[in-house]
Amino acid sequence: MTAADLLGITLKELKREIEDGAIVAVWTALGERMTREELVAMAMHTWEQSVIEAALGKDAPSVLPEAIRLVELRARIPRYQRDVLRALARREGTSVDAVLTRELEDVACAYRDELVGWCRSWRRRWRGRMGRGESTTGELIPQVLERIGMCVCSRFSACPASMGTVV
Repeated sequence: MTAADLLGITLKELKREIEDGAIVAVWTALGERMTREELVAMAMHTWEQSVIEAALGKDAPSVLPEAIRLVELRARIPRYQRDVLRALARREGTSVDAVLTRELEDVACAYRDELVGWCRSWRRRWRGRMGRGESTTGELIPQVLERIGMCVCSRFSACPASMGTVV
């Protein structure tokens, strides 16, 4: 199955996105490929995450890293902020969840250097404990790093660069 098939677009549309620089493809001995991260980013740009998780059904936990799976968040905010979120969602034809997720991604990217430093420190602290079977919390750290790495992939050497899906 090609990346175009997975994204529900034509090969011509995919090639145009690559030529425009919206999608980064790499050349391998097997031909032109999209990295897993690029494919995930494009899918998450195309569909709301709730739609992706619903489509994956019971396979979602095995496909999506735990750090990026949806969780319920309950927060108390001023009424006008709730109204702003609703208005933006209406204007964009999406959900409040999608608007809030996008805005929080921007926050994560704005603080990426601090967050990457925190994750590296956290990983070092838990590395020894995991080896002794004391904790599984450290298993989340590479997933958090991967998510933050989507913002800083070019600068962060721990960001995975798997070559996977055929363009």
